[in-house]
Amino acid sequence: AVINEGSVLHPITGAVVGDSIRQVGRIKVIALQKSTATAQIVQACDGIEVGAMLLPYEEIPVPLAIPAEFQRYGLQISGENTGYIVDVTPEKWNIGKGDIVNIDLGSEAGLQPGDVLTIFRDWAGSIEFASTESYIEGQQARAERVIEEGEVEAGENAQAILGQLVVLRTQDRTATAKVVLSVREMSLGDRVAQN
Repeated sequence: AVINEGSVLHPITGAVVGDSIRQVGRIKVIALQKSTATAQIVQACDGIEVGAMLLPYEEIPVPLAIPAEFQRYGLQISGENTGYIVDVTPEKWNIGKGDIVNIDLGSEAGLQPGDVLTIFRDWAGSIEFASTESYIEGQQARAERVIEEGEVEAGENAQAILGQLVVLRTQDRTATAKVVLSVREMSLGDRVAQN
C-alpha cells in the first residue's frame, strides 16, 4: 500500500522532479471474488486507509556497500556526476544518519544500488541574520545564487563535506538512498557526488 504525496519540486531549480510515493505497508491477498479481493495487512509503518493505492510488492535488495574512505577536509568536489538531495521521507527540516532520501541522479548517470556518494554543501559566505529570509533560503540555494550572480566563482571557496549515502534503488533520473554517515546536519538542496 502506498500514498502518492504529490509532486516533488527541485529545491534549487523549482522544476518538478517526479512524484513522491511513500510505502505505508504491505498486504497479502487471501481470497479473490469476482470483482474484489480480501486482503490481510501483514506490515504497516503508517495508517493504511480505505482507498489507498496498491502496487505489486517488489523486494528491495539491500545492497552490500563496501564502505568508502571518508575524507572530510581538503576535498574539492566537481564534475559531471553531481546532483542534489530533492526529497526526504518523512518530510523534515534536518537530515541525518539513517534517513531515506531521494536524489536527482539515477541509472542514466551510471548509478546502481550499492554505490556510495559523498554529501556536500557549497560555501556561500557568512549568513546575515538581518532577516529570516536569508536563513530560510537554505545554505546550498544561497551558494547557487551567489555563484550565479558572480559574487563567488564556482570552486573558489571550500565546500563543507557533510556525510555519505548509499544508493538503495535507482530509476532513470532519480534514486532512493540511505544516509549512512553524517558529520553535520543536512537539508534538501545539499549536493551529492559519486566517490
